[in-house]
Amino acid sequence: MSLALVGRGASYEFRWLRWVLLRDTVSVLLEDGIIGSKFPRFASIGDALTVGPVRIPADQLADEIKAIQTGLTGVALDALVLAPSTASTLYLGAKVSEPRRLTASELSQIAPPGDAKDLREYFSSLCDSLAAVCAGPGENGMVLSIDG
Repeated sequence: MSLALVGRGASYEFRWLRWVLLRDTVSVLLEDGIIGSKFPRFASIGDALTVGPVRIPADQLADEIKAIQTGLTGVALDALVLAPSTASTLYLGAKVSEPRRLTASELSQIAPPGDAKDLREYFSSLCDSLAAVCAGPGENGMVLSIDG
């Protein structure tokens, strides 16, 4: 599965799994476990998979991405988590009641960390690319999240 963020000046297609790993981690570390409570525009990117294309104010999404990157600076890679809904999707109905940390095996399968020293670096290509799309929004200052 993939998602895409589309503006007038740029577009970016990315793996759903990479985005949802960031969403889950942000929820636990920066939103007190409530998805979208502090970063609703970022969380709404995934709605494209269930409700169709979603228009998002580019400037607000860019601000949220910047805040997410700041919040993840210096946070160790072992803080990556999967939410129960994500684990259930990945493991076909697995019963998980709370977010849980990724195992080393899961991390290497989902997205090997390479030389990343913290979560900001780990998610930098995703966040930087989303921010680049936001810099060239479409009509009415919006970007469009679509099922890729």
